Amino acid sequence: MSDQPENPPAFPRPGFEQCAGMQDGMTLRDYFAAQTALPDEGISGPQAQALMGGRPPEWSEDTAIACIDWWLAAEAKYRYAFADAMLRERGK
Repeated sequence: MSDQPENPPAFPRPGFEQCAGMQDGMTLRDYFAAQTALPDEGISGPQAQALMGGRPPEWSEDTAIACIDWWLAAEAKYRYAFADAMLRERGK
């Protein structure tokens, strides 16, 4: 198996494969990521830093949006890492 897990459509519509431009919507990876529950207390600072490769911006009134964006990106990376693990296990 390759390093990249199989990522089929989450809700395929049989019979529409030949229709050019038809979208199947979200992928199974997207679905798994959306359904992944974060720990009750959220991901920890060390977990987020490991996922993001560094520390978040210093919090201030001027950097509030950048800090929020950093934490949301860390949570998204956590969810997609979880989804990738689910897809790898599904492929076994």
